[in-house]
Amino acid sequence: MSWLKRLLPKQTPPANDLPDFMADYIHFRKTGRALSTKIIKSDVIPFDPKVIAKRMGILEGKQLILEGEQEMDAMMDFGLQDIKVADKSHFQRYAELGLPDTTPDEYVVMDARNHSFMSLYQITNADSAACTVHVIDLLNKNAPLQFQEIGLSQTGKPGSLIFTRLLPFPNFLVTGGVSFIFNPIHKDRLIKGYNLLKFKANGKLRSDQTFLYFFRQNRLWGEQMMHIDVG
Repeated sequence: MSWLKRLLPKQTPPANDLPDFMADYIHFRKTGRALSTKIIKSDVIPFDPKVIAKRMGILEGKQLILEGEQEMDAMMDFGLQDIKVADKSHFQRYAELGLPDTTPDEYVVMDARNHSFMSLYQITNADSAACTVHVIDLLNKNAPLQFQEIGLSQTGKPGSLIFTRLLPFPNFLVTGGVSFIFNPIHKDRLIKGYNLLKFKANGKLRSDQTFLYFFRQNRLWGEQMMHIDVG
């Protein structure tokens, strides 16, 4: 993992002292990206970008109106995770097919996807040595939790806001899909708008409604997020 040592700050321990979960973290990140591509390209369950883009309000005629590369990732993530048929996501429907070329590790990723959750978090601490970000959940009574993210553990500043989807694996919790970063000055605005949306939905927001709310807020108030490829 000499490449990873070069990515981390100088004060980080030697590569052989990196957190034990890193090998699995990197493996399942790569598996997840490859699986998403595999599912999107599969003809078994149709994946129509136009339907997704229309749902997101970013389709004009036959053209996608994107405000950066990250929005293409957001569209794919939204389509795979939040557009549901018979209350099942694309990942769930694909997993239930039991296709012979589906590997055990792909099932682990899909299980994590099917148990994922998303919210608006505020960073309380970023530990680059442990590749861990400590946050409070602003939409759920400021409950504290921590997750693993290489890039954000190095660049995240206490107080910063992040809307993200978290995937639970056996030994760690990681971000999945895309994340939207906001300056803390927008905290009250974001929470007020979310609560109003939730009130209008009688307290029961679907995941697609939550995602689209923060996607649109990201277009207005979002900041750039640093991405580090793990191979």
